[in-house]
Amino acid sequence: MNCSSKIYFIIIIFFNLILIKALREPKLRGDENLTKYSMYTYDENDNFVERYDLTFNNETHHFNEYTSLFFLQKVKYIILYNNEDIDKKEEDINTLVFWNVSTLSLFYSVAMYINVFPYWYSHLKKKNETFRLRIDSVGWYDNANMDICKNNNKTPCPDLIILGTNQLMTRYYKDDILILNNYFKDYFKETGKSFESLLNKYSYYEYRFNDNWLAVPLLTEFEVLRFNITTFNNCINDGYDLKYPPPLDDYWGSNYKKTWTWEKAFEYAKIISECTKKPGLTLLNKDNEEMVFFVTLCQSLGIPFLSEDEFTNLKKCGFRNKNYIDKLLILKDLAENKYIESWFDQDEIKDWQNSLYERKVFKWNNTIINEPKKFINGMLLDTIFNIGKYNDIKTAYIPGTSSYLGGTGIIITKKSKFPSQAFELIKILIDEKYPYLIDLNISFTPYENIPGQLCSNLYKKNKKELCNDLLQYNGTFPYYYNINNITNVLYLTHLQDETDNSNKGIFININNSKDPILIHLLQNDIFICDNEASFINKTITYYDKYELEIPLNNNNTLILHSMIDVMKMNIEQSNEALCKVYENTLKIAKPIGFPFLNFPEINNIATKSPISLMFAHLMYKHNNTGSFYEIMNECCDIIDDSLIPYCTDTKDIKFKFSECDPKSQKMKIEFLNCKTKINDGLIKNHECYFLPRKNIKAIVLEVFSIIAFIIEILLIIIVIKNRKHRCIYISGLKFMIFLQLSSIILNVSSWFWIGRLLNYKCTLKVWLTIIGITGLICSYSLKSEMIISVYRNSDITKTNYKDKKYFIFIILPVIQIVLLLLWTITNEGIEIREDYLNNIGEYQYSSCSIGNESILNGIFIINYVLLILSIIMSYRGRNIPDEFNDSKKIFTVSLISILLLTICYISVINKIQSFYPKFVFVIVIILISLVVDLIFVGSKILTIYNINFFKSSNPVVVINNSDKTSSSLNSFST
Repeated sequence: MNCSSKIYFIIIIFFNLILIKALREPKLRGDENLTKYSMYTYDENDNFVERYDLTFNNETHHFNEYTSLFFLQKVKYIILYNNEDIDKKEEDINTLVFWNVSTLSLFYSVAMYINVFPYWYSHLKKKNETFRLRIDSVGWYDNANMDICKNNNKTPCPDLIILGTNQLMTRYYKDDILILNNYFKDYFKETGKSFESLLNKYSYYEYRFNDNWLAVPLLTEFEVLRFNITTFNNCINDGYDLKYPPPLDDYWGSNYKKTWTWEKAFEYAKIISECTKKPGLTLLNKDNEEMVFFVTLCQSLGIPFLSEDEFTNLKKCGFRNKNYIDKLLILKDLAENKYIESWFDQDEIKDWQNSLYERKVFKWNNTIINEPKKFINGMLLDTIFNIGKYNDIKTAYIPGTSSYLGGTGIIITKKSKFPSQAFELIKILIDEKYPYLIDLNISFTPYENIPGQLCSNLYKKNKKELCNDLLQYNGTFPYYYNINNITNVLYLTHLQDETDNSNKGIFININNSKDPILIHLLQNDIFICDNEASFINKTITYYDKYELEIPLNNNNTLILHSMIDVMKMNIEQSNEALCKVYENTLKIAKPIGFPFLNFPEINNIATKSPISLMFAHLMYKHNNTGSFYEIMNECCDIIDDSLIPYCTDTKDIKFKFSECDPKSQKMKIEFLNCKTKINDGLIKNHECYFLPRKNIKAIVLEVFSIIAFIIEILLIIIVIKNRKHRCIYISGLKFMIFLQLSSIILNVSSWFWIGRLLNYKCTLKVWLTIIGITGLICSYSLKSEMIISVYRNSDITKTNYKDKKYFIFIILPVIQIVLLLLWTITNEGIEIREDYLNNIGEYQYSSCSIGNESILNGIFIINYVLLILSIIMSYRGRNIPDEFNDSKKIFTVSLISILLLTICYISVINKIQSFYPKFVFVIVIILISLVVDLIFVGSKILTIYNINFFKSSNPVVVINNSDKTSSSLNSFST
């Protein structure tokens, strides 16, 4: 509100309060002390200034001193007491803290709320609760942005805060707002009225977010059209084709929304510009007014200003479609020819034009005088708060089918110590039994059928009073009527009762009429205003705006329409006419974000001012200015970016992963419904769920595996080539080949851990890992058992030793194969798993399925059994002489195999998403299998090639040369 508006606002409040009559509402009876209060004022340094004694008037529901407090200056906050409580200790009285939008120089806004205190105090007193009320002048900005209730309440902690609808989300995302849903449910139980049903049609959208009530509406703001009737008359006299905008001219018909359109308004702006050589259309000098104008235009043209992505729920520019841009082409002529008054700072425009192109944020030139009388040349989009009256400034319907709707509400803070008591105060504020909602609103409140100050008395008038208002001007005036589809004119002389100036009437002079039907039906006579038209009582009554109902006889009446609203003259616009405009405009007024409920990013659009940049292109142009379509698409780009919230302010983050980067083995997190900022604490990249082949770890793993594979193949070749060598023959050719094949299989399994996940790879790596580790254990376990038996010179021939000892190491692996087949049949190969990223949300990723974990556990239990048998056998050979060194090796390898088997088990079973531990595990598996291979085979090869790194010269010393011993040694060799 500008300064002149505030003065008008105060004057209206003052005179309305003087005219307030006693109403039939509850009064504070029975206790004189409930009418005596004190108000203590404090300055900006928190110093006490003055005490004011206040007396509450039960008839007016205001303090008697109320209007005298309007003009107090430099008051930072006040504290209201009932006089009984002034001397109470701090701990014996509770304080409700109320933050208002007033400043140190505007106390009248605080004064409007103090009248609620007595009723609220009395209500709580009955519950044995004693309160005082503190109201702080904090201002619009700090009300929305100052930190509250932080650091153990070292910051201020108000209970109630007044906020504009465009500020609610700022507090919501600071987690400062108490959700009011439960309080509204209790309100419904108490009153039988749902809160939604109380509100005007579109006010509902302003105070909710995600089906949560954030605030209680208190004040309504919308825009109307003002126009300079003198300019219109001058241009009409000069021959220009202009009509007064509705409702001041019947030219537009009853369905004026279809005839008084923005296309017509822009045509009038052009005509007025040509007539007066000045812009014909002006926007209210208020930051972001150009956005309000553009959104109103879009809504009237059926163009969505915003739309919503179905997947991300992100709001985005709604008018990017070519068909919509074609409709908006009407702006091009308006702006390029300066039919709309510029709001830009011309120095800022010149700097922009002469610089490299940038998407500049233009601010309003606040040096423009913001007073209707001084700057309305033709038409002005104006707020209802500019209520100063000028003879040549009239109020009309805004063109099209929509107007801007804003407002103010009151929140309860989340950390309020007294939320229930705070809501009780709110209930009194909005109770229609009291005048407080009327005090706060100029024309209409956010609540259905509750008018504001200007219109409250008018809507209580009966038909007689409205008839008197229509006849307020003395003189003879033309009225027209329709009979048999023929329009005729009749002159009525307005009369005034000499004994009572408030009573009006008419004299019907049929001598001026040329209608024979009317001459037959009417006589020259006088009729007086009343609540009904009566031929017998000679009374007429109000029928509708500018219309009178007069009796023709006892059974028939005639509707006469005054031509006072269509006469080209400087007429006074009555409060009734203004309120009718306000009422009809409010019905079509919509929030900027309509049809969406309130959301915070709408303020970001205002901050980046894409609409101003669009108008700068159209009105002034830059070297980089493109076509109209390019300008509009650039505007949409800025809007889209503005509507993306920061992820730290988003409670339901949607995201996906980019393709895996082989070099870093990271996937970039792509946030779909929010954006990040530096040092916001959010993870920006996540490890890939597989190891890319081009990654350094994958390369190292493959190189290491290939080297091990080559070594193992070379060992097999050497063993086979020298199979008749005594060292190989005695050690057991089958044992060595089986051992090396097992190592190769275990090695090859590592290849399936690399690259993108595929079903067959997920299955084969488990098969190969289990077969490889089982083969290793069985190989050296059999070798150990034979060495011990040979050393002890057992009668193995007679007991068929070979078949008996092979049985356990054949049947258990066969069982494993069966279990693996069963596991494979029931396994999905690749499965989708879920995980959670801190402060971001849940996500899904692909991973090799573990399948039936019980089966896998059973398979590995068999391996552990085999390993335990191997350790037991090697332990039995602990006393064998050093010459039988294979036995010692087996014991060492068995111990190492505990680690190897455990790593294999963890690698197969674990659900760890990170590949780093898996990488280490696979390297260790390859390394251990190679070491085991070298322990058993390497020493034999050294012996074959006479490379002696060991003290003993023979791998096995045969201590008994009997035939049965020799045959026993050969049993595993052939």
